[in-house]
Amino acid sequence: MNDINIPVKDNIDLLGVNIDKNLQFNSHVKNICTRVNNEVDVISRFRKIVPTAVKCKLYKAFIVPYFRYCSEVWHFGGARNRDKLENLNERALRIVLNEKSLH
Repeated sequence: MNDINIPVKDNIDLLGVNIDKNLQFNSHVKNICTRVNNEVDVISRFRKIVPTAVKCKLYKAFIVPYFRYCSEVWHFGGARNRDKLENLNERALRIVLNEKSLH
């Protein structure tokens, strides 16, 4: 008979959400962190030139969608991932609002 081998992948990208073979979202969160860090770095470079209102619009347009897209699926992926994302979001807000601390 014709035996067909189906390869097993370590992770798969479904509709923009990366899931590994253990149904964890570590690689997805890592991908979000990388992309958001790039966006935050761009805003940070222009933070003294661009007014706060414009930076808020840039934050809402280019950063918030990464946190919101399919967050119902991956948000409950563990405390460590949640903390990474919250720290990154806090960093972005500090840069946008020109604050040293948000507390």
